[in-house]
Amino acid sequence: MSIADPIAPLAERCIEEAYRLLPRPQPTQKALQNCKLIAHRGVHHQQTENTMPAFQAALDLSLYGIEFDIRWTKDLIPVVSHDLHCNRLFNKNITIADIDFITFRKNIPEIPTLEEVIAQFGKKIHLMIELKEERLTNPKQQGAILTSHLKSLNPAVDYHLLSLTPSLFDAMSLNPVNCLLPVAQWRVRHMSQLTKKKSYAGLAGHFLLLNDRIAHTHQTINQSIGTGMVNSKYCFFRELNRGVDWVFSDCAENLEQIRRALIS
Repeated sequence: MSIADPIAPLAERCIEEAYRLLPRPQPTQKALQNCKLIAHRGVHHQQTENTMPAFQAALDLSLYGIEFDIRWTKDLIPVVSHDLHCNRLFNKNITIADIDFITFRKNIPEIPTLEEVIAQFGKKIHLMIELKEERLTNPKQQGAILTSHLKSLNPAVDYHLLSLTPSLFDAMSLNPVNCLLPVAQWRVRHMSQLTKKKSYAGLAGHFLLLNDRIAHTHQTINQSIGTGMVNSKYCFFRELNRGVDWVFSDCAENLEQIRRALIS
């Protein structure tokens, strides 16, 4: 979930450092036990992000969930990738939307399909599936393909669909709304109002942007709150202490170790 995109890298590092160093009270046993910790792009310090080994590492740790992104090949096969291009992780000059799946698989076998992830991890770990803003060649068909892949899972129980661009939910005719989760960037108030109007599952965003007032507004009407970029002990404590429903982290394995050590 690219909820840190609107924050400049230097500012983001300063914010994270400040929250890392600021002590917070230890969460209650109930908060620690009910924690829903989600590995952002899987556990990827020793594995490549958004790959089967990264997701397996999260499952092995008994984490609540994994977050991952999907992109579409030219022949409309949803594959798991944050980036449009394959340069950053695989040093391949390939744009996913420009090639068919067979060619794609021959070139980068490490990138799984959505179908493969569901077959391996569905119902074993919660799936937070982010839909990326890109050129949708046939939104209705792509929505039908996505729905078909997810039909073996229970919406909101086994998975949620996330997007920085919630208009994709409408364009792809995705339902039910209780499994749809917008991700707020700078226009937090607008996204909050949209979430309430559409009766979405809740709202996600950077831990600094979704303040207590916004979180409380949604939780009082049974909508959930998910915060991301929670990568340190004290930031983790802060989110648990204020009752955040889902905690997204690039350091989920470290936070899980802290959580387990504190459970009596």
